[in-house]
Amino acid sequence: MKRIICVFIFLLTNHVLKAQNKPVVTVPLALRAVSGIVRDSIGDAAAGATVRLVSNKDTLQTTTNDQGIFIFKNVKSAEFIITVGGVGFLRKSQKYLNNDTKARLVLQPIMLKTENQLLNEVTIKGKVGPKYLKDTVEFWADDYIIRDYAKLQDLLRKMEGVSVDKDGTVTHQGQEVKRAKFNGINYFGGDIKNAIKELPANIVERIQIIDDYGDQAAATGVKTDEPTKVLNVVSKVDKSVGTMYSLTGESNFNDRNYAGASLMRLDGYKQISVNASVGRSPAGINASPAVGTISSTKSNGYSGLFRSGSNIDGGRLNNLDGGLVFSNKLSDKITLESNYTFKKSSGNTYKNSLSEEYYNDGQVNGSRSITADNQQQSHLFRGTLYYNPSKLDKLTFNTDLGYAENKGASDNKFLQTGAINVEQRTINSSQTKMPNYRASALYTHSFKSGSSNISLQLSSSSKKEEEDRDDHNTFSSIVPAAGNASDYELHNLRDISRSNSNNTAQAIYSQSVNKFLKLGLVAALNYANYDNHQLVSSINPNGEIQGVDSLSRIFNYQTIESPFTLRFSYNRNTWYDLQFGLKVLGSHMRGSFKTLKNVIQRDAYNLMPELDLRLSSSKRTEFKLSYNASVQQPTFNQVLPIPDVTDPLNTQFGNPDLKSAFIHRAGFSYTMYSMASKFNLNLRMSAVFINDKVISNQILINDPQLGIRRETRFINANGDYSLSTFITGSKSFSDSRYSINLNSSLNYTNSISMSNNLRNIGKGFNVGQSLGVNATPVNWLEINPRINLNLSRTKFTLMGFREINSSIIEFNAYGKVYFTKLLIFGFDIGKNLVQGLSTIGTPNPFIVNVNLEKRMLKQKNGILSLVLMDALKQNNLVSRTLTANGYVDSRSNLNSRYFLLQFSWNPQHWGAGKNAGKARQSDGMFIDQR
Repeated sequence: MKRIICVFIFLLTNHVLKAQNKPVVTVPLALRAVSGIVRDSIGDAAAGATVRLVSNKDTLQTTTNDQGIFIFKNVKSAEFIITVGGVGFLRKSQKYLNNDTKARLVLQPIMLKTENQLLNEVTIKGKVGPKYLKDTVEFWADDYIIRDYAKLQDLLRKMEGVSVDKDGTVTHQGQEVKRAKFNGINYFGGDIKNAIKELPANIVERIQIIDDYGDQAAATGVKTDEPTKVLNVVSKVDKSVGTMYSLTGESNFNDRNYAGASLMRLDGYKQISVNASVGRSPAGINASPAVGTISSTKSNGYSGLFRSGSNIDGGRLNNLDGGLVFSNKLSDKITLESNYTFKKSSGNTYKNSLSEEYYNDGQVNGSRSITADNQQQSHLFRGTLYYNPSKLDKLTFNTDLGYAENKGASDNKFLQTGAINVEQRTINSSQTKMPNYRASALYTHSFKSGSSNISLQLSSSSKKEEEDRDDHNTFSSIVPAAGNASDYELHNLRDISRSNSNNTAQAIYSQSVNKFLKLGLVAALNYANYDNHQLVSSINPNGEIQGVDSLSRIFNYQTIESPFTLRFSYNRNTWYDLQFGLKVLGSHMRGSFKTLKNVIQRDAYNLMPELDLRLSSSKRTEFKLSYNASVQQPTFNQVLPIPDVTDPLNTQFGNPDLKSAFIHRAGFSYTMYSMASKFNLNLRMSAVFINDKVISNQILINDPQLGIRRETRFINANGDYSLSTFITGSKSFSDSRYSINLNSSLNYTNSISMSNNLRNIGKGFNVGQSLGVNATPVNWLEINPRINLNLSRTKFTLMGFREINSSIIEFNAYGKVYFTKLLIFGFDIGKNLVQGLSTIGTPNPFIVNVNLEKRMLKQKNGILSLVLMDALKQNNLVSRTLTANGYVDSRSNLNSRYFLLQFSWNPQHWGAGKNAGKARQSDGMFIDQR
């Protein structure tokens, strides 16, 4: 009976189970979402690509975002064709057959291949866009249109956030780029101005702008100093070895002549260069390089010791320069870099300036004229030796040996009226010799565990200055007061010897606590020694010489700083990097004066936090936040209680009770680049607050011989600060023929000073705006219009101090007209609207610079150019220098119009050498070169 019941239950269960296995009927969805990601040939997101979806029920289109992602909503059919394309990419189509019951379809990544397009005489390739890789910003050269024969500086000018001024100074997002590398190796000593003028643009694969914190930070990962921006040029593999020749000459067959030649060989670590130049030019021509290809690419790294500033009225300058560079990898473990430069200059110059100084007792108006003759020469040798005894140990030795010699004579006439009424004439002659050296050694060791390393850096430097000086001063009172002599004469001979030496030791230990956290310990000792011997003798009207102890200054002092820093670095992933720490700084000063019984002794200890935060949500967006503090000791002259009467009209008294200034610095920056809109933005803000800043207190004194003169004393003051904002933005258009650039700066300063023992605050406000367009509307024309605005206002809190205002609006357009590829007309035209400056210059000048040049010879590497600069003879603007209680206005040379006939021959040959097929590092260095 039990068996029958079991069989019956089994049959019943089996029947039920069969009933549950009936097929389920599914119903297709009416709508669905389709998404995917588009990448380029190197695997990066292809932002701004056009994506089209077509089916028998749909026709939809969208573009990818900055991450290369696209999304279609409310798609009716599960079977469709996706077509993807974009500027510089091959169009790609693919059919998809999907399950029509899924509400969301995620497609496999779509890979696009780069397409080369010929746009008349220029080449466009698929745009990658700038990438932000921690301490490096990277640009791909193929993103930008370049013409034949373009130089590296022409390529840099097209890159987002990068600017190159007419003098060759490179800035990235408002910060100057100081050095140059080629495939990760210093370019002939790191000379960036010559690098951007010498290297052709068509050899470049990538440009990297790097925040370099130094060799010790690179080895340990612990950052101790502010970074230096470095330009690294990554060349194409088949153009990584080059030989460059240059021969340039120019003349106006009168007072302006130049001749220069160079030979350069570049092959990885092996670099050989020989160069020389000689030139003569008028002094004081407003700083504006001549228009044209030759002027913009002429090497200026060896332009002499004399630089003719725009505050010189006239004169003549002569320069002779030369240089040698030799670098090579001597063995698998030893690499040498060395260079030598020689400069010799002579010149005679004259200048005029107007000034105003404000005091609560009244205003001082100044008029100064200076005539000077100078001769200068210098020699400098620099050498670096890299020694890698093993994979875990590295040694670097650096040395600089220099010598300079100056001879000069000047006649300085200074007329002061108002609160001070005196005319001073100083006839001066001097001869100075300055030998100097600097040496350093850096050792780094990485432990086998790979989680820790240690480094030690030792450095020593010394500079000595020997000067013989003859100062003959004559003072004439304009309005003699009762009992004051109308004329006063002071003739002194000075025998001056100054020397300072600096010795530093710094040790860093770095230890990884875990996968994300790293600990750094930094200990340093800085010892500096200063010696000053100034013996003064006076020559009376009878020609007799007698020593003057009151004017002689013999003193010695030392400063010692002993910072100790504990730093932590937390890096959770590639987009998050936090460094924070705490520094303890001991500052000490010891000094003695020959006639001072007591020794100057100062000691201070400070505790300073440090913070650096970097956030990056993608390779195209970056956020940085930083804070650091430092201590600035007063100079020995500021604490020495013995008066300095070197200038009889301005006696200085030190204050032994001065405190060290404590400086707070905070910074913020935000950078982004949108591939979809081709828009780049950088916002940078900074603030500096100073506690116990050492300021000067200028007091007007009634002197029985000189009438009214100045005394300067030093005190500490709080409340000094400055705020700065800098914004750069650039927008490129899809056809790459047009781009818009905006640079904006806003600076506010709250400067503390003292006048006649009364606190004075100078509130300075400066606005700089620049809007420019780079345009190639037709193939034969390049034009770059600009509008620059600079507003400056300084307002003082003391009564009697006049508000100082000035404004300059500049309209400028420069560019080229291509009659043919080889015949080019260049122009640089500008109009300035000026308010608030002195009338000693041309008001509202209109400046016209033009040239006509022709490429020639078989390889088209020769150029003949005719240049006309400042055709209307109006390029003589006034330059203004603000002081603590006033300003100084100076004018440039009025003879600013000149012609030039130029010729340049620059043959170059580039190839792969032995690098073909070799693997490379991210900085372009070929693997077997290390």
